[in-house]
Amino acid sequence: MKSIISYFLYALLLFGTLLLVSYIDFRLEIIAKQDYRVWKWVTIKQFLYIPVGFALAFPYVVKNFKKDGNWKFDYKKIIFFGIPALCLTFSYTLYYHSVLGIVEIPWWIQMDGAVIELGGALLGYIIFSSFFKTEKD
Repeated sequence: MKSIISYFLYALLLFGTLLLVSYIDFRLEIIAKQDYRVWKWVTIKQFLYIPVGFALAFPYVVKNFKKDGNWKFDYKKIIFFGIPALCLTFSYTLYYHSVLGIVEIPWWIQMDGAVIELGGALLGYIIFSSFFKTEKD
């Protein structure tokens, strides 16, 4: 019964976060279309989906809290997975604000806002799951 309640609470956290983030994104898009300040919306959108990744990694972190040991940080995961996710999340900014346009980004990334959403969720998951506890010997 305890696991059913914990799964239910986790589902509430995950889907609640996703619904809240989607609603904020929807409202910001409407505001951006009304006052023609698209960059404000795009900038906020790049950070908006990172908490979804935090919610996805939440069970992993809870399991680590129950362990005895010291907290460690997996820097290899950040280098090999976090940096590419960071580039996907901030692809609009990298493309439109790069020095003299030297960063070439494929057209399918430039045109699709879903890349920002997926990259943000991946980035949040990678950051949150990079912290772990080592077992005491």
